[in-house]
Amino acid sequence: MNTQAHIQDGVLDLITESGSLPKDLDAQVFLNTPQGFNGNQYRFLTFRYFTEGPWQRFGGGMVIRWIWTIPGTGGGTGSRCHLVSQDIPHDVGWETLTIDLFNQYNGSVEQTSGDCPGGDLTWSGSNGIYKLRFDPNENISGVPFHQQMDWIRLTQVDSVIKGKPFPVQIGLNKSPGELGSIDFYYTDNLQDPTQHRAVEYIPLNAPGTTQENKDLTPGQNLQAAQRKIFLPTVLRISVGNEIPPVENAVDFMWDTSGVTPREYYMCVVVADQLNSATYCSDAPVQVIAPN
Repeated sequence: MNTQAHIQDGVLDLITESGSLPKDLDAQVFLNTPQGFNGNQYRFLTFRYFTEGPWQRFGGGMVIRWIWTIPGTGGGTGSRCHLVSQDIPHDVGWETLTIDLFNQYNGSVEQTSGDCPGGDLTWSGSNGIYKLRFDPNENISGVPFHQQMDWIRLTQVDSVIKGKPFPVQIGLNKSPGELGSIDFYYTDNLQDPTQHRAVEYIPLNAPGTTQENKDLTPGQNLQAAQRKIFLPTVLRISVGNEIPPVENAVDFMWDTSGVTPREYYMCVVVADQLNSATYCSDAPVQVIAPN
């Protein structure tokens, strides 16, 4: 497969010609990888990606493959096992995708090559990972794919020690001032997104904090919260300009003092004069008991 690639303004730009199965499908991006880490240390594969075109060509190979290499069972320095993920389909235009590699399907192995062990192989069960590969497509569409990669990362689950505030940020498709209410919740069951009301963390010395507004609901306290800037939130969206600013952002500091240590998803109920909508985070947050 003929692939043209260059980097411009920090973005990897690719043009991949259409090929044929199986030998031509070899567009590969190798990543800078720490040596010998275990899959259970990193749960989420997230990347910001662009594909040019009027529509998605899933049947034409508009899928990504995540491939990792571990030491093989044959012994010796040349023995290795390559593990290939399930299809990761994507759409046209810019999008940020997050893949939960601990998920039973997403973290499973579709095929292997080399000296691989038997049994059910998974990302989370892989030890000694020393090479990572990102295949941007399997183009058999008959036309070239023009794609761009802004960034890619592996991350652990977010965590917070019980009693500490945890920053949450959402982006809206309209100004927060046009909405009637914005209320935050946390849940360990995505079928019940409003399981627990999230209490907002309001420092005692915050501007505008009085005894009266300490007793207000999270939605009512939103105006006071917007007058504060919390460093953890600022760092998450600005270091290295790696993540573009969120449009119509609303920041919420979750007070975890009364939360039972466990893994939770953050949810928000947003309402205007006509409609109400509920959204939950793709990734959970671990609330950890203090030592």
